[in-house]
Amino acid sequence: MTLPNDANVGLHRAMGFEPVGTYRRIGWNHGTWDDVAWVQRTLATAQDPPAEPGDVPMVPGWPHVDRIITVWVTISAGRWQ
Repeated sequence: MTLPNDANVGLHRAMGFEPVGTYRRIGWNHGTWDDVAWVQRTLATAQDPPAEPGDVPMVPGWPHVDRIITVWVTISAGRWQ
């Protein structure tokens, strides 16, 4: 996600994402250089051996992913117009 963006950082933190790195000044947007943060969230615990690939299941605890994405896109639209 592009930084600074406290609302987006807060949303990702609330959804269980953890920061894993930041690329400094790699994006040019509206006349300024922006940092880009990378985050991750564990989707499942490890199995030994891992299950065979199949359909992508709904992420446990995320029954409203479509709504979250819609809200995020709406909020972000003002910055990216």
